[in-house]
Parts: sequence; C-alpha cells; structure tokens
Amino acid sequence: MEGFVYKVNFYQIDSNNQVSLKDITYIFDGKSEGFEGEAEGKVYYDYKNIASIKKWLDKNY
Repeated sequence: MEGFVYKVNFYQIDSNNQVSLKDITYIFDGKSEGFEGEAEGKVYYDYKNIASIKKWLDKNY
C-alpha cells in the first residue's frame, strides 16, 4: 500500500457568553477518515478538500 490517510474533524461554534467548540464529527457517518493511493488498484478519498466537504454539508446537514 502506498498513499495518504485523511481525517476530517467537524466542530460547531457555540457562543453563549463565551465561545466554545463542540465536536460534531459524528455527522459524517464514519466517512471522516479515508485513504487515497494504491491498494489493490487506485483508491480515491472523496472528502479531502474544502469544496467536497462543503458540498456534502450542503446536501446532508
């Protein structure tokens, strides 16, 4: 195997009297991690850039 491993974390900003971050990575349904490279053929990870993540969020969240 040869390639790159990707991990995407999502955080929601809550601001009551102070700003806090809430980890909401779970909304990505296990697709927050992936691999792209050579492993029994080419493997592509769909969510490795901002544009593809934004497209997923617009459709699903």
